[in-house]
Amino acid sequence: MFWDAIAQEYDPNLDNSQQRKLLLDHLRGALEGLEIGSVTDVGSGTGAVVKELFDKKTRITAIEPSLQMMSLLKNNLRGYNYEPIYAFAEIAEYAYSDLLLFSLSINWLSDPTLVLTRSLVPGPKYVLIARQKVSHRSNLGAGSAHRAQIQSAYKVVDEKQILFNANYALLHERKEGMPRLDGSLSADTLITRLYSKQVS
Repeated sequence: MFWDAIAQEYDPNLDNSQQRKLLLDHLRGALEGLEIGSVTDVGSGTGAVVKELFDKKTRITAIEPSLQMMSLLKNNLRGYNYEPIYAFAEIAEYAYSDLLLFSLSINWLSDPTLVLTRSLVPGPKYVLIARQKVSHRSNLGAGSAHRAQIQSAYKVVDEKQILFNANYALLHERKEGMPRLDGSLSADTLITRLYSKQVS
């Protein structure tokens, strides 16, 4: 698996990068003022992002399909109130948290439309989706085959339509150029959207 192969270098490469700082800035801005007692983090990776966003009292369900990433996650989240889930297929079973978080992970789902649709019934209070807009100039480590997969996933899933149909409202949206590891700006755009479940 691609993520198993890069797991050991993942955090050292990103810890002090502009990309990580920008992503955290986006996510913190979207979550400001919200009371989040529990979160389901889809594609939690090493757990570094969710660790930065939430305190040790927050109940974290960390869903991650890479064994190597999961091993690092368990070390990073030691002392936190978390449950590690080694899977992607059954996300809906764990989507009962206050927040359902997709932090640059929705494009890795084989069927994002199906996952979102199932996860929204009965649904979390909030859904936060941070993703990159992928262009032909994108510099992705997995190469052009993965770039095509991402573009296909985004063409299939219009999270606004799915979430609006499930009675969610858009609370927060932000778009910004995404820097590369070397600090230069790429053609990619970081798009962050927060949705709130409407009480009928």
